[in-house]
Amino acid sequence: MIIAANWKMNLTQKQAVSLINSIANNLNTKNNILIFPSFTLIETVKKLTSQKTIFVGAQDCSVNSSGAYTGEVSAEQVKDSGCNYVILGHSERRKYHNETDLQINKKAKLAIKSDLTPLICIGETLEQRKTNQTIKVIKAQLDEIYTEVDASRTIIAYEPVWAIGTGLTAKNEEIIEVHNYINDYFSGKVRILYGGSVNEQNSDEILALKNVSGVLVGGASLVAEKFIKIANFLQK
Repeated sequence: MIIAANWKMNLTQKQAVSLINSIANNLNTKNNILIFPSFTLIETVKKLTSQKTIFVGAQDCSVNSSGAYTGEVSAEQVKDSGCNYVILGHSERRKYHNETDLQINKKAKLAIKSDLTPLICIGETLEQRKTNQTIKVIKAQLDEIYTEVDASRTIIAYEPVWAIGTGLTAKNEEIIEVHNYINDYFSGKVRILYGGSVNEQNSDEILALKNVSGVLVGGASLVAEKFIKIANFLQK
């Protein structure tokens, strides 16, 4: 199982040290733990997890490989900072930075070229869910994002946009429907995580579902006790 923590734009150096030490010292699992801190915290987290079964990733990378793009961080620079993974296409990037599937496709190619594993986020809005367009939306996203991209070099996170940071979680049958579709789309060649208000109370049930390879955790990953409970899930 993959248990991924997206810290988003949170934590100072001092807070990050306290949190990662609490997590690292209380893990009792064979699950792969991925931590996605802010760019400023990557080196700190990397140093504190170097002897642990914890991997570090970035929350995004540039659509450009290098050059005069002030404020941007390239995939090559992300790799050079010690990361193994990078989140691409998170709904907050789509919403606040108008990112498109085509841009995510370009980023994925650059990430793989730099020997990073992209964790690619896809998902539908509440309106699209209510009008029964979920699978149509998921297919359109996959078609564009995965043009000339080797799916086996990536991880997918299905995150219903309406479930992120809202406290709402997709029903088990809704998760299964989408995960089964994605699994069939790639003939079982890609790992699929679920994200969207995952917490210590619902994670075990979600992780036990068919074709769920792990979870992407937001807010609950900022509280050591909550994330440890999620991370220590024992697969039966």
